[in-house]
Amino acid sequence: MLFLDCGNTFIKWIFRTVDATFMLKGSCSQLFEVFEEINKYAATEPQRLVFASVRSCAENEELMAIVQGHYPSIICHEITVSKYAGGVRNGYLEAEQLGLYRDWE
Repeated sequence: MLFLDCGNTFIKWIFRTVDATFMLKGSCSQLFEVFEEINKYAATEPQRLVFASVRSCAENEELMAIVQGHYPSIICHEITVSKYAGGVRNGYLEAEQLGLYRDWE
């Protein structure tokens, strides 16, 4: 599984096998750097992607196209922020600009 946290400047990432016996993590400014690290050290490709992003829709679509071009069979899941949840209202005028707290380790 590949987890991507796409900020405005950097991409933080974690790759781990389904059985959690192998894990890599890092941060980079370009998505290809993630692929290089995974290809260098991992024996398998990620089957699933979970990502969160504060980038624009166009940038996110471009990122997903790159990921799916590199890993054609990957299943992608986006985590997003909502305006309301559990009785709490998000105070941001543009809710999607609020970063998610992601403790994926």
